[in-house]
Amino acid sequence: MTMNKIYTFMLSALMAIALVSCGSNDETDTPQPAPVGPKRAFTKVPKSIAGSEFKTDASGRLIGLSGSSEAYAYTLDYNTKANKGKNEPDVVITQTEDGVIGTITKVFLNEKGYVKHAEMQQYDKDKKPYPPYSYDLTYNADDHIETVIETDKKGKSITTISYKDGDIVSCTDKIGTETNTYVTHYTSKEVTTPIVNKGGLMPYSLFGVDVDELDIAYYAGMLGKPTRHLPLGYSWNGKRQNTVTWKLDKEGYPIQCKVVVHSEREHTSIEAIVWQ
Repeated sequence: MTMNKIYTFMLSALMAIALVSCGSNDETDTPQPAPVGPKRAFTKVPKSIAGSEFKTDASGRLIGLSGSSEAYAYTLDYNTKANKGKNEPDVVITQTEDGVIGTITKVFLNEKGYVKHAEMQQYDKDKKPYPPYSYDLTYNADDHIETVIETDKKGKSITTISYKDGDIVSCTDKIGTETNTYVTHYTSKEVTTPIVNKGGLMPYSLFGVDVDELDIAYYAGMLGKPTRHLPLGYSWNGKRQNTVTWKLDKEGYPIQCKVVVHSEREHTSIEAIVWQ
């Protein structure tokens, strides 16, 4: 794999009608999942992230994400069948580059509307398929991702995420007999108080969590809830791997993310966040 680690008022009403028609006397209100869409993930919906603009439909679902050049784009197609087959995905995410399909992701959601299983198929520039791979995810009681199991032709890798007070403390990857641990940092010499994640961003890669193209599913409100604070980077097996600097607007929303990757060839990336 070489991809960069870079949605119920009507439903409640219908359920109520169905219960009455069945003659139920149960007056207990059962909480329903929030509608799938960016508003489910973010406290304030972004207009764009890293130059890629959010496109939503009339119901507020994310249907596309693309840059101004349209060179690198994502489209999301939702399965609205009343009687969807067991093996039919709930959402299909298609990633294209210069109009050529790069990855097709079939997404299956759990009862809360979060990704539980995803099947990915990547293609090269000649439209030849690479070996497929998949992800299986579980969530804790707070709807944070707890485990990520990636399966490909080589086997499985299991990522276990630990939380404390709504923040990721560490992530442990296990591939065969090899285990790697990533510890998240929220403070530094310059930032002595954790930065509140006011907008609801969830840049999984900045925690050392590899979910590949599923980052887009978070933007669509289908990949769990964000941490309480923004990460300032992580250490891998005790060694600092990156440093993250956030620029906030006057209301405390992040408007820029600068990431310095510490490696033999240290490099820096800067991404802008524009809020609606």
